[in-house]
Amino acid sequence: MEQKEMKVTNGAYIIERIYRDSDPLQFLRELITNSKEAAATMIEVGPDHHTGETQGIWRLMVRDNGIGMSAEQLEVYLNTLSEGGKNIGGVHENFGIGSKTSLLPWNRAGVVV
Repeated sequence: MEQKEMKVTNGAYIIERIYRDSDPLQFLRELITNSKEAAATMIEVGPDHHTGETQGIWRLMVRDNGIGMSAEQLEVYLNTLSEGGKNIGGVHENFGIGSKTSLLPWNRAGVVV
């Protein structure tokens, strides 16, 4: 029998379900872990004062000096469930869902990179 790729018809439900089952501050853990995996030596977490003061839109900002992804890699990563910047796989490896499933339901307006 030929092996076929599994399809997902309601990705939003899956993301919402994983979000509900995770810890309330899971998004912070995911973002800080991503920064550390990018070899960041400085990680800053707090309100985005510039956008808040100039546009009245207050967002959480996470900034680091790690070796990150290119704009093209980020676009693919953020728009594909189970896609990440490192190998996907084993028990202690990346699953490509952490940031997406903990950020998107929490911030329905989207994520600014």
